[in-house]
Amino acid sequence: MNKFAIIGGSAVPHFKKMQIIREETVLTPFGETSAPLLYGKFADQDMVFLDRHGHTRTTPPCLLYTSDA
Repeated sequence: MNKFAIIGGSAVPHFKKMQIIREETVLTPFGETSAPLLYGKFADQDMVFLDRHGHTRTTPPCLLYTSDA
């Protein structure tokens, strides 16, 4: 089975076919990611999603990709 990951906007987790199984907060050498990683399934494929603006959409573009890289 293929696995994939998406770094995307806040609307992606709201797709009806996406089933979120668990969340994991990740600490990188640059700090915490903008949001917890969401592990789940989309169309029967294992996937991981990172919301680049955070769950509450409070991370401005000028602060993106510092810890998400």
